[in-house]
Amino acid sequence: MIWVLFIGTLLISLLASAPVKSTYLRYTRIAVSSGLSGAEAAQEIMIQAGIHNVEPADEIESAAIRNPAIGLRKFKSNSAGIIQTKDSTL
Repeated sequence: MIWVLFIGTLLISLLASAPVKSTYLRYTRIAVSSGLSGAEAAQEIMIQAGIHNVEPADEIESAAIRNPAIGLRKFKSNSAGIIQTKDSTL
């Protein structure tokens, strides 16, 4: 009985992921009309919102946040998930 549930769940998840994957692949080939990267767009939004105490995290900082064992702990995120390094208390 458990195998029927397992196989049924597996089939449903495969059927659900196929259209998501094809839609994702279709839209990854379309360039953004503004020409901005995601980081540039986020920076522009924060500037327009008057948020100036946020610096973008580089690859090493992002890895340290995802994996605390790396040992870089001077970074923290606020409730919106934005990494703050300037003017923030740890």
